[in-house]
Amino acid sequence: MKKLIVFIIIIVSISVKAQVPGYFGKRLSFGYSNYFSPSNFSIASHTTKEHAWGLNTSHSFNSEYTIMPRTNLCIGVQFSKLGIEDHYEYGKYYSLVYQPDSHKPMQLRTTNFSLGFKIFRSVYVAPVGKYQKIEFIFLLDEVKYNQGDFYDNISFTKNRVENIGEGKYNYRSSVFAYTIGRQRILFNSIIIDSGVRFGMSPNVMFDNIENLFSSGSPSFENQIKRNVNQRIFGAQMCNIHLGIGFIAF
Repeated sequence: MKKLIVFIIIIVSISVKAQVPGYFGKRLSFGYSNYFSPSNFSIASHTTKEHAWGLNTSHSFNSEYTIMPRTNLCIGVQFSKLGIEDHYEYGKYYSLVYQPDSHKPMQLRTTNFSLGFKIFRSVYVAPVGKYQKIEFIFLLDEVKYNQGDFYDNISFTKNRVENIGEGKYNYRSSVFAYTIGRQRILFNSIIIDSGVRFGMSPNVMFDNIENLFSSGSPSFENQIKRNVNQRIFGAQMCNIHLGIGFIAF
């Protein structure tokens, strides 16, 4: 009898260890999420008003694959639009302000590529339940503006200044992010995902170090670059996300 009990325990242990990861054996899922952050953290894309209240939104398309019973490998692409600072120095002008007729700030569009891992709590099996997610995000940043919509802010008449810069600049940046979230499964196929993401962009620190060792005024392009990094830092600081997806196979 004892030998039988030991044999049963061994078989059960092997079965538990050999559990196939995934939801009923299905490992691959696809989804869409919307990320929200307060626009007063970073200038909104629709107005030149500073600290205007509202929400910045980002659209994210993602794919996840269960590699272990409690771990998902996550890849995604995200699109967002922000506004950036409108005061600059340029040549002989010490204070130029960007004031287009549309009342929209200089437009910053980012395309983000992410790679991360979702680790579910020990009482859950992926892709269901509470999780923590660690990810690295690589951003391609594009700034566009009208070259003829700058004004000399020091002049009493606020003269329009033409042909400032190139009208378009491209940069790269990165973010390290940590998410606390929860996933639910409906009808054995629909995934509902929600959570809060905290992000930190090291590019702002790189800019501060560069400022310590630089002399004179930065170029117009570098001014825009620094403003881009500050806006990304604010926009990625804290985001709430809501998502929906489906288990494929």
